[in-house]
Amino acid sequence: MKYLFEHKLINKTQHGFLLKRSTVTNLIECTHDWTVAMANRGSVDCVYIDFICAFDLVSYQKLLSKLIAFGISGLLLNWLKVFVTNRVPCFCKWCFIG
Repeated sequence: MKYLFEHKLINKTQHGFLLKRSTVTNLIECTHDWTVAMANRGSVDCVYIDFICAFDLVSYQKLLSKLIAFGISGLLLNWLKVFVTNRVPCFCKWCFIG
């Protein structure tokens, strides 16, 4: 995480997977932004997407290439390679098509 923050690879608006940030803090921040926009007679567009099993659709080779391009190497890169090697795709009721 330190590396990601130091190299500005995590956007300040990200709420998921960060300490003291969650879907709740995201909704609080969005509600504030929407309220301000409406008070100023502005418009608001909002899209929320739930990526259930989305990691199973990632090209691991492309992912690893991007991580290398971002400067990820050494033990962390090796750990990630092991993590994505020989993964079994998700067949939960939300992901299974057919």
